[in-house]
Amino acid sequence: MKIPGPVAKRLALYHRCVTSMLSDGKDITSSHELGERLILKPSQIRKDLSYFGEFGKRGTGYDLQGLKSSLETVLSINKSWRVGIVGAGNIGMALANHREFFQEGYEVVALFDRNKS
Repeated sequence: MKIPGPVAKRLALYHRCVTSMLSDGKDITSSHELGERLILKPSQIRKDLSYFGEFGKRGTGYDLQGLKSSLETVLSINKSWRVGIVGAGNIGMALANHREFFQEGYEVVALFDRNKS
């Protein structure tokens, strides 16, 4: 199934919002609440998520932990990615040593730079 580009971009926003809500101690949310936080129509959120199956229950809402897990599967961020960084200067080294980079599933396996030092 071909997913429209705008939908794919919004999925990352949904994941970020759901993660934030879980950090705030929430367990359940609605498309209305997600819409308010993301300045989107609840119907748009429901339509976007429907591309990937059923996530919520009418009248109950979305289980945030389940939705987060499903979004991570769809976005392929629930697995490790081996990456190489081109440019081992200040920015490259900062990325290679950035804790959240690793926490998001990126494993830096190589650094490349044209300078030999």
